[in-house]
Amino acid sequence: MKMVKKKHPVVYMNSMNTVLQQEVLRFNKLVGLVKKSLTTLIDALDGLVAMNQDLNLLFEALFDNRIPGVWLKNSYSSLKPLGSYILDLIKRINFITKWIDEGAPKTFWISGFYFP
Repeated sequence: MKMVKKKHPVVYMNSMNTVLQQEVLRFNKLVGLVKKSLTTLIDALDGLVAMNQDLNLLFEALFDNRIPGVWLKNSYSSLKPLGSYILDLIKRINFITKWIDEGAPKTFWISGFYFP
């Protein structure tokens, strides 16, 4: 986030940097949650931590190719099955990454934003 703020500061002449910083915050939070929940689930399956109700619901959702509820609470709206959701998430992150690396695009993928 520090790098994004430095490279794309919020200034009057480029208000889309505000949108970029908000998107980065939201996607970082979502990706962090996904990583933490999957790591904890793996630890539970390995017997390193106790399996609880939340981890069981996470496991069942993954098994059924559904987006886990804990992810949806912190995610953009999606009705896709899990596999398509992950591919869509990767595309959205690539869009934001390209924006960070190469500057603002000439056209914006509006539906790729967290809150279009």
